[in-house]
Amino acid sequence: MKTRIRFATNRDPQGKPVKAFGTRFNPVHPLELRFGEMRLDTGGARLPRAGTSLADVLTQQLVDGRGELEVYGEELDRDPPVLGSQRLFGELQDSMAAGRDALVYIHGYNVTFFEACASAMSLQKKLDERKTPMDVVLFSWPSDGSSTPWVAYRSDRDDAANSGLAFSRAFQKLQGFLEGLAREDYCGGSIHLVCHSMGNFVLENTLWHLRKNLPGRLPRIFGEVVLASADVDNDALEQEGKLGRLPEIARRINVYCNAGDEALRISDKTKGNPDRLGQRGPKHPMDAPAGVVNIDCSEVINGLVEHSYYLDEAIGDIAAVLRGEREDRIARRQYVASANNYRLTAKG
Repeated sequence: MKTRIRFATNRDPQGKPVKAFGTRFNPVHPLELRFGEMRLDTGGARLPRAGTSLADVLTQQLVDGRGELEVYGEELDRDPPVLGSQRLFGELQDSMAAGRDALVYIHGYNVTFFEACASAMSLQKKLDERKTPMDVVLFSWPSDGSSTPWVAYRSDRDDAANSGLAFSRAFQKLQGFLEGLAREDYCGGSIHLVCHSMGNFVLENTLWHLRKNLPGRLPRIFGEVVLASADVDNDALEQEGKLGRLPEIARRINVYCNAGDEALRISDKTKGNPDRLGQRGPKHPMDAPAGVVNIDCSEVINGLVEHSYYLDEAIGDIAAVLRGEREDRIARRQYVASANNYRLTAKG
C-alpha cells in the first residue's frame, strides 16, 4: 500500500531532476517555495527492534531510494501561470470533497527532508488506522538533521525564525485559493494544523509576518491546531508578539505538554530559553484564552527523550481532537481544575 504525502518547502533542491532537498534555504530566496509529493510503499513496514519508531523505518526506506519524489512543475511565463501551489490546492479540494480532511504539518528541529517526510507519512498512516482519514501536507523548513543535535540547535532556531516568512507566504496562497472558490465549490471539510517542537517557533514567526501583511483580524483557516512539545516560551499564548493571535486563525488550539521532555529541558537550561510551553503548558493556565485546551501527557509517556510522543502515546487523543470531539468527552482524559488542564491517563 502506497502512502502519499504532499509538501511545500523552502529548502534547497538537490539535483536535476530534483532527488531530494537539503539543509539550506532555496538559493533563490528563503521564502521561495517548491511544492510536490512523496510516495512510498508502507504496507510492509515493520519495526525491527524495540525503541525503533515507524518514522525511523520509513526514513531508512527513503534514504535507500525506495520513495518516489515528484516536484510539481511550474511555468511562470505562461498566462495564466502554471503554479505548483494551485495543483496541490486543487488536488486537496478534490480529496476533501470525497471526505478526507487536510492536515498541515510543521516538523521540529534537527530533521532532514527525508526524516520530515517519514514523520508526515507516519502521522497520516496512524491517523488512518484510528479512523481519522487525513491528507497530510508537510511544510519542511531547512532544519540541519545533524548527528550532534545540540550543536545544531542555534542554527536551526535561526532558520526556523527565517522560515516564518515562507510559511506565511504559503498561508496567504491558501487564503487566496479559498477566497477564489465559488460557494458551490465549498466541500464542508476542515484544514487542521500540527506543529511539533521548533515547528511551533516557525508558526510564531509566521504570525508575526501575517500581522504585518494582513490588516485587521486574521482569517480563520484552520479547524484544530495541535501544538505538540512546543519549543516556544510558556507565555507565548499570552503575548500578541508571539502566539497571542493564534486563536484568530483556528477554531480550537490544543497544547500537548510533558514535564519529562528532556529535549525541552535542555533547550530551557543550556540554550538560555525561558520555560517552554511544551513542558508544563501555559505560564498562567487559569488565564488561557477561550478555545485553548491544555493536555498534560506526562503520566503516559515512556522513553529517554520523550519528545515525539505525538506520534505514539498521544496519537489516539490527537485523532479524537482532529475528529472534532468535545474536549470533555475524549476518553482517557481527567480534568484537573487547579491546573485548568486535562491529564491524559493510561486507562479511560
